[in-house]
This record gives sequence, structure tokens and C-alpha cells, in this order.
Amino acid sequence: MTDSTGRLKVNVTTGTGSYPMQGADVTIARETETESTVLFRFKTDRSGQIPDVSLDTSDVSYSLSPSPDGLPFSLYSVTVNKDGYYPRVSLNIRIFSGITTTQPINMIPYTATSDIGSDEFVPRNPPYENGGGDL
Repeated sequence: MTDSTGRLKVNVTTGTGSYPMQGADVTIARETETESTVLFRFKTDRSGQIPDVSLDTSDVSYSLSPSPDGLPFSLYSVTVNKDGYYPRVSLNIRIFSGITTTQPINMIPYTATSDIGSDEFVPRNPPYENGGGDL
């Protein structure tokens, strides 16, 4: 790793982080003030992860100055899609030189709640309503 690269690790799960999600589509993009440029596309493995990605970032010297001339990090975004789940987007992920940043993504199934953004979990078809059959 040079003085101007950092690493990004993405963990995709469901069940509030309990279960890794295999086969989710992960897109990594570089963010600037005027545009977003897609750099990588992956599918998660059986552990819900993609390979660690090396990303360009600001030189490490920006992190060592109390008043740097530029930002001591670069901004990236991660978008995750999987059939049956709401798409998730993490914006403004800060990547620092020489550091591995881990970005957890928890996927929410379409049937999990009728009011996304609510603090309350309200299943649409709980298993006990159909006689306790198969989940």
C-alpha cells in the first residue's frame, strides 16, 4: 500500500447483522462534489463479504497536519441490491490512507415492515398467523 491508498471491506447481512447475505450485488463508487464514478461491482460470497478493495485517497501527510490544504480522506459510496430486499446506499464513506475501513450493510426484506423508518418491527405475515407452518 502506498501513502495514498486505503482499503474498504464490506459486510452484507440481514437479521440485524445476524446472517451473512450471499449473492448480493455491491457497487463501489468514488464521490466528488459534481459526480459519482462507479469503480467496482461484486457479488457477496457465502460469508456476506466482497474482496477487500484498495482505493485511492489523499496522501497521508494531510492527516498529519492540524490545518491541511485538502481533506485527509476520500469519499466513496457503497450500493447493495438483492431481490426481495430494499436497496441500501451508504454515502460519504471516508477512506483514509493506510487504513482499512469496514462498512457493515444490513439488508431489510420487503416483507419485514410496512413502515420503513419506523422504530417498530411489524411483520406482514408472521409465521404464527398461518398455523405455525414453514417460515
